[in-house]
Amino acid sequence: YLWGIEIVDNGKGFEVSAVPKKTESYGLENMAERAKESNIAFVINSLPLHGTKVSLEVSLQEVQSKLMG
Repeated sequence: YLWGIEIVDNGKGFEVSAVPKKTESYGLENMAERAKESNIAFVINSLPLHGTKVSLEVSLQEVQSKLMG
């Protein structure tokens, strides 16, 4: 089973392929790295002038195994 969160806006959006080239901030890069370390699927979909959707998915089995130690 999967548990997920989607955050969607209808703002100005951005070119996802340009994110790794940014040097003034690391927000999305940090989010992706933390998700990876926690075995959480992290996906960003965005288009200029069409908004952005950030999706996170985690396996409930993964959560249970971490809670049970």
